[in-house]
Amino acid sequence: GISGFLQILPIYLDHILFPTLRTEDFLTEVHHINGKGQDAGVVYSEMQGSKSATSSLEALKKRLYPGNSGYYAQTGGSLENMRNSTTIEKVRQYHRKLYRAENLVLTITGRIDEVQLFEKVRSIEEKVMKKQSLETKSSFERPWQKKLQPSGFEENHVFVHEFPSDDESKGHVLIGWRLEDHITKDIPILEAFQLMMQYLTLSKVSPLEAEFVESSDPLASSVCFYSLDYSELTLLIKFSNVPTNRTNEVIPKMRKVIQKVLDDGPSQFDLVRIHDYIDRGIVKNQKENENSPHL
Repeated sequence: GISGFLQILPIYLDHILFPTLRTEDFLTEVHHINGKGQDAGVVYSEMQGSKSATSSLEALKKRLYPGNSGYYAQTGGSLENMRNSTTIEKVRQYHRKLYRAENLVLTITGRIDEVQLFEKVRSIEEKVMKKQSLETKSSFERPWQKKLQPSGFEENHVFVHEFPSDDESKGHVLIGWRLEDHITKDIPILEAFQLMMQYLTLSKVSPLEAEFVESSDPLASSVCFYSLDYSELTLLIKFSNVPTNRTNEVIPKMRKVIQKVLDDGPSQFDLVRIHDYIDRGIVKNQKENENSPHL
């Protein structure tokens, strides 16, 4: 309830802004060698489980958002760095530099008494101001505020990224389009792109799903789309479990399917399916606004 939330809020903020960051905490939470001589640690174990699953997408992000972008970074850290170069001193330095009130936004949703809320966070505000008064005055520049560098590709860029797998006979094909405008510049056109991607991929009768999966000569086990909702958005289509000796067939076939949709024209569009996607999207947005208005 509200009373419990107000009790825990200042403790939560204190843990974020003023953690103890003890050496023993680092060993337990980040990385250590256990009694069997194996690498261990909460964060290390989590990243072990996610490394292979995300490597192909991370490789694509590096090419879509090069240079000064942090979008391709593995925020949990790389296993090699955790083993060889990460230290508690680096963690403390990073926290000191970036975990500060000037770089924090506190979002609270729901029915709550504002007077009670501000009274509860007053102790943290006073602690922050006391800390600031003891520090040397210096200008603070929030990270990730600079304009993104262009991808640098004037034409289509195709690359192969290899990573460990139990089955080397199949792979995934990811195709991405990075849009040039800021994500907030033209919301209706972004919604149109999302609807277009749903139409092409979302059901068994969708053009790409029908040609790549539901055909007599399937080239993938599934086709799906998603987007990277960054300041400059990227649209992605993923073809899963494509035979490695046939990956070069995916892009030409995809172009052929999309061109046929364009050539057939609007008169051949499945308007019932399009309306269904729109209706479901509206309901989904309403549920998200109700359950997670801060996202």
